[in-house]
Amino acid sequence: MTKAEQLQRRQEWEERLAAYHASGQSARAWCEANGAKLHQLRYRLERERTNSAGEPASTVWLKATVAADSMLRVRIGNAVIEVGRGFDPDLLAAVARSLVGAC
Repeated sequence: MTKAEQLQRRQEWEERLAAYHASGQSARAWCEANGAKLHQLRYRLERERTNSAGEPASTVWLKATVAADSMLRVRIGNAVIEVGRGFDPDLLAAVARSLVGAC
């Protein structure tokens, strides 16, 4: 397989993983609905969680601004966290870390 083919396959799986995460479906249900093999999805999910050395991938934090009267909804796997003004950032970080490991 050429490097261009590898890059294309990686990009396709990144898109498929994003679609899976956004779906809220179980891995089995998503695979059945999208013609994917369950073992391939699980393999890609594990690669997504770890780097090439088999260690957990680093967490990327994004900055979000929340209007005074609105809530921010964060989805990690099947878990959803709603965050409003005055939240504790350390608590949110701890909860997110635990969910990443569980989801």
